[in-house]
Amino acid sequence: MNTDPVLVFNHVPKCYGQSLRVYFRTFMATHTDYESTFAAPEDYRSLPYDLSRFVADDLLIGHFTSNAMHLKDRYPDVLANPRYQLFSFVRDPLERQISQYYYSFRSGRNRKGQTMEEFPLARALSLANNPIAGCFPCDESNYETALSRYFFLGVTDRVTDSLRVLIERISSIYADAPASRAVDRMNVALKKIRSKGLPHENRARRDEQAERIPDDVLATFRRRNAVDYFIYEKAVQCVDAGLAELPPMDDAAPDLVTP
Repeated sequence: MNTDPVLVFNHVPKCYGQSLRVYFRTFMATHTDYESTFAAPEDYRSLPYDLSRFVADDLLIGHFTSNAMHLKDRYPDVLANPRYQLFSFVRDPLERQISQYYYSFRSGRNRKGQTMEEFPLARALSLANNPIAGCFPCDESNYETALSRYFFLGVTDRVTDSLRVLIERISSIYADAPASRAVDRMNVALKKIRSKGLPHENRARRDEQAERIPDDVLATFRRRNAVDYFIYEKAVQCVDAGLAELPPMDDAAPDLVTP
């Protein structure tokens, strides 16, 4: 029976996930699981990966963000079996929602084909309701329990710090794992990856709307998205706690983020 640890990346949209996917595929076999890559939703639902066949240098990545795709439904064993090691990255909720807004127009996935004039940013922010929490999924009553299943939560506005902690946490997982060919491959790769820069993919251009958000809209957004802010703060605490366990970064060490 395969007992290798297997990494699972719950990719919260607009939280640096595409850049992280590019980063991880330089030293792992990345298996992307996105509904948008299938011709029809029913094809997606009927074709999950067989995770029992994954080994230590396989990585599952997907947007597990709706009822058809939540991990508890699509891959229930991931949450039940400690063999699967979950991590994710989140972002300041306001910044994430602004980025999502502009991306939706750039990608052609904007709300019902509307233009920015018909559906302005202020309107989009006023309607947002804890989209980050919906990716786990959780609410105010259970977000801490839901997040406890993740060995790491990073924050995109501190991606260099987050990656340092993440790679150290992953290294600890594989250092403690029973030896196998895939575990040995990962241990070798992890020693090399520390100097690898992270590209920035999937940027969305912004217009002047992002600089002129009314105060009442910001107040409404903060109130309606309180759980997302709780999750973001938990991620910040996770990064800070991880950094406290690491030696100070050498001033000559390379920045992990590629401009």
